[in-house]
Amino acid sequence: MLPLYKRMFKPGMPDLVFVGLGQAIPTIFPFAELQAKLAAEYLDGGYALPGEREMETTIRADERKHVKHFSNKPRHTMQLDWYVYEDDMTRREIPAGRERAGARRNLPPVALRAPASS
Repeated sequence: MLPLYKRMFKPGMPDLVFVGLGQAIPTIFPFAELQAKLAAEYLDGGYALPGEREMETTIRADERKHVKHFSNKPRHTMQLDWYVYEDDMTRREIPAGRERAGARRNLPPVALRAPASS
């Protein structure tokens, strides 16, 4: 298992996003599409991640939720139930990430800020 927040984000590496890295049951296509749309929103600043500690706590909880009913074999460590994943993402995670981004959205990007005068 690769410990990723929502199967996409590695805590401590905000410029790295995985899309479609999982064995979604019954199919990967809607899973990868949802992740691709979220990745685009994240890169555009419309979705923000929680802090690293919260991400790590959520990763452990999600792994317990998703792997408990699959075979305990190395081949099955990336499996997840698409319907459970989609419900969590659309009803809880995506709205929360948009809310986190909204609080920061009023600030100009760091690269566009005028340098501090000395």
